[in-house]
Amino acid sequence: MSTTFRGVFSEVFGGILTMRGFAHFADLAKHSQPNEAYQRKPYSEHQAEIEKFYRNKHDLFFPELVFAMPLDQVLLDGGKYQFSSGEPGVKVTITGTRTASTLERVNLILPDLPDGKRLLQRIDGNHRLRAYENLNDTAFDRYLIPFCIVLLRKDQALTIEKALFFNINSKARPLTSEEIYRSIIEDEEGFPDDLLERDFGPEFVVCRQTRKELNFTYLSNLRDVFGQNEGQDDSRCTVLIESLKDLQVERKRLNDSSPLPDNVDLLQVIQKVNASYADERLQGSYSTGLFSAFLFFAIQDGARYRQFETWV
Repeated sequence: MSTTFRGVFSEVFGGILTMRGFAHFADLAKHSQPNEAYQRKPYSEHQAEIEKFYRNKHDLFFPELVFAMPLDQVLLDGGKYQFSSGEPGVKVTITGTRTASTLERVNLILPDLPDGKRLLQRIDGNHRLRAYENLNDTAFDRYLIPFCIVLLRKDQALTIEKALFFNINSKARPLTSEEIYRSIIEDEEGFPDDLLERDFGPEFVVCRQTRKELNFTYLSNLRDVFGQNEGQDDSRCTVLIESLKDLQVERKRLNDSSPLPDNVDLLQVIQKVNASYADERLQGSYSTGLFSAFLFFAIQDGARYRQFETWV
């Protein structure tokens, strides 16, 4: 058996020979693998977040997955590219049919290989594919996913793959957590509380309700933690959401199914932590992780909170 991937072909900016198109999730996963020479080890929490995103089935959209296809020969003959592979059954054919002045249709045929061997190398999108594979839900098989396959000579493939992986993951300035969280939290019309909880989680609703009421005139010992001093970036959303996520993780580990505190209870707990931070040895701390630990013990167990405070 084999799978035919169909798309359009062009030499793009930088001289990279590229095939772009759409294919079923199942086919892209079946014929691709992460290259351990440059791919990061899977980050389980990130993968779990993507699985949750898939299961929610709301706003299911993401940019194209990027793969490399190493080939034995890539030749330019009479203005036409020709490709060949030493793997039996692999075929790259430019059909000659144009979709635009500089784009031609192209087919890539990949056979099912023994021993689980896969020919496409995952450059970008490994977590998205692993999340799909881990869900093992045929309901997702029919979805079409945008892909980009770069066609490379084998003797150059690994070097170019590493460069592309680096460029994709390092060149853009990533949004900070605060920028991402705040854009959702502040949009109360687009994301009312019920939708916010359904699509993102209850911690987002609690954050929305609590963030407005944080008064750092009275919570002065936590100004560093929440990024409220001159020269700092406001981090109220990040601290609240990440701390509440940490609380949920620890509760799950302890088989505790208690709901998150509401904004009234959470504010009282934050005031308690603020009192602990009056200690001059904590005045300069801006660690979200340390604040998160204080918050956990303050919510869970008053006696152990004092033990933890003394230990810190």
